[in-house]
Amino acid sequence: MEKLKNKDETNNKIKSGNTLVIYKKDIISFIIIFVIACITLIGFFPMHYATDTYNIINIGYEEYMMNNSLKDGRIVMAILVFIANVFNMPIEIWIPILLVLAVIISCISVIILRNTILSYKPAKNKWVEAIVLLISYCTIFNFMYLENLYFAECAVMALSVLAYMLSAKNIVKRHYVKAILLAMLGVVSYQGTIGTIAVMALIFTFLKNTGKQKFVKYIILDIIKTITIMLLVAVAELLLIKGICYFTGMTGDRTQDINSIINNLKYIFNNFMRVIINTGGMLNDGSFITLLTIVSVLATILFIMYSEKTVENLVELILIIVVALASAFIASAMSLSGFNSARIRFTIGALIGILLILMYCKSKLFEKVEAPEIIFSFLVIAYMIINVYTYFSITTQHKITNEFEKIEAERIVTKIEEYENENNIVVDKICIIKKNDNNYKLESSKNSCVLTCTATRCEWGVKGAIQYYTGRKLEQVDSNYIDKKEFELSEKQYDCIGDTLYVNVSMY
Repeated sequence: MEKLKNKDETNNKIKSGNTLVIYKKDIISFIIIFVIACITLIGFFPMHYATDTYNIINIGYEEYMMNNSLKDGRIVMAILVFIANVFNMPIEIWIPILLVLAVIISCISVIILRNTILSYKPAKNKWVEAIVLLISYCTIFNFMYLENLYFAECAVMALSVLAYMLSAKNIVKRHYVKAILLAMLGVVSYQGTIGTIAVMALIFTFLKNTGKQKFVKYIILDIIKTITIMLLVAVAELLLIKGICYFTGMTGDRTQDINSIINNLKYIFNNFMRVIINTGGMLNDGSFITLLTIVSVLATILFIMYSEKTVENLVELILIIVVALASAFIASAMSLSGFNSARIRFTIGALIGILLILMYCKSKLFEKVEAPEIIFSFLVIAYMIINVYTYFSITTQHKITNEFEKIEAERIVTKIEEYENENNIVVDKICIIKKNDNNYKLESSKNSCVLTCTATRCEWGVKGAIQYYTGRKLEQVDSNYIDKKEFELSEKQYDCIGDTLYVNVSMY
């Protein structure tokens, strides 16, 4: 009798969506997905070098903390950089620690999402539980999310996604204080993924209010509350940034006036399709559109044939697609920095997974119908394979890029030393010129994305890469310093003139 009582209590907790209770199956699931995630990220272990990592090496922890974390209102990252600076942690130790921490946080997000889905529609057997776990994994560890895991900020980016998702849950559960605090935690971690709140709140409210008499009313109220909380934390973050810049004397923060925001919105409107088609170079052009079309068509067929409220479900399908795509550009309204990058497009990457959640919860899948179950399971497994392959492929390309960066840095310094010996001069300056437009990745790289950018060919990476691989420290001078000497470098990647190394780069 006691065992039956405990089992009933457990089921009740799962149905209520209680994610604070940890069960044995959660631990097992966590271990499984943690191992899978680490294997797919093998190209990042034991150490990898983002272009921004070389920038940290170049400017040091303290300056990075002030100019790249505090000035942008990323308080959590500033704390992590501060700790690294206090303990003088080698970059080769600090980056892997942050990556492992990011994977752990991301896996926690997967488990919470899985449990939330099962609280709305419990699985009838272990196979269905496994399918729901795969859906949750692909929603969090989506193809766009790989770029988030590439940077030193991976841990705070992962924390932001977790915080935003929990905030969305609490909005729907009407725990508004928790929702605001969690949203604020997310925004002081990383603002680029803030659209996660909108998408997660929408799917959660659809699932929670299914079958309720005042279905539309509750959903509209949840949407209004979500927008209100997002605006509230956005304003709070802007004030925080202004305050930090005021008290520290720093200038040049990314906050903008209303005219700039309007111009940003115009730019987004004119260019958003390019981002959706290209997906930050993470997939082949148009692949995401193809995937979205396939899943949307199957979802439509499923809702027409195997759901009780066809029109309601189809409206939800359309709304989720629109909101997920629109939410991906929320951060760009404030700043166009990284507009073509995947790291601020989490909701685009998560969209297929969210549609799979909708299909599972809002239809008769895994109840009485067998053929659709097989098709749906195949679809989930196929999408999992696509994600895993993307991670393997791009991290492998990134590893090769790192190897080339070392070779090119050494080649550049060899050129400097030969020039110094021939001319009896010391080269101690570097002038970086934006010249080449299509030379930022290796010819062997299949993907043109941030992870395949060659650091020695981008402005924020070249100086740090040279310093890290060769020990050569160069003082950077402004491009105006060169007068008309840029013409002499028109056909060269780099050259020495006087006491200065001139480098043509492809990206700023």
